[in-house]
Amino acid sequence: MNIKGLNMLIPDTYVESIFNIKYELLHDNGIKYAVFDIDNTILPFDDVQVLMAHRLLFDYIKNDVGMETGLISNGKNSRVKPVGDILKINYVSNAKKPFSNFKLIKNMFDDKCNPENTMMIGDSFFLDMIYASKCGVYKVLVDPVKDGFNFKEQILTMVDYPFYVAAKKNGFERGKTFSKIK
Repeated sequence: MNIKGLNMLIPDTYVESIFNIKYELLHDNGIKYAVFDIDNTILPFDDVQVLMAHRLLFDYIKNDVGMETGLISNGKNSRVKPVGDILKINYVSNAKKPFSNFKLIKNMFDDKCNPENTMMIGDSFFLDMIYASKCGVYKVLVDPVKDGFNFKEQILTMVDYPFYVAAKKNGFERGKTFSKIK
């Protein structure tokens, strides 16, 4: 991947988990819509056990910060719907990330939603950062949520590995938290 193409994939913010994102700061800097991946971003792969901590976080983002939230997942509706219902937020299943476009996000929200005021939060360079870059939204990368061994998760980790190696050569290093917004 050429350096210009890789720089488009480097996240705008990188933190350990969704619980470490500075939502207020992002909101104060124009981000009004937050779209989350589910697998390995919010929950371990194929898990639907939404914790009270997740509910409290999403309530806080919506009610205290004033940011609209949604889910966008390549998972089946039978996986995505229960998570969206528990968190009481809009969702898109079978999203076909990274090949789909911003219209999937826009359709979850109102007419004020646009790439400049939207962020995508995910754990995967290949699926989430490519998708976010393609959509032109603010990119937030988190470390994958782990819960034991999962074959599908291991495959995705292997797919992402070359992106991490190449990104390190361009100044991004996993484990070093940063944000373009201070």
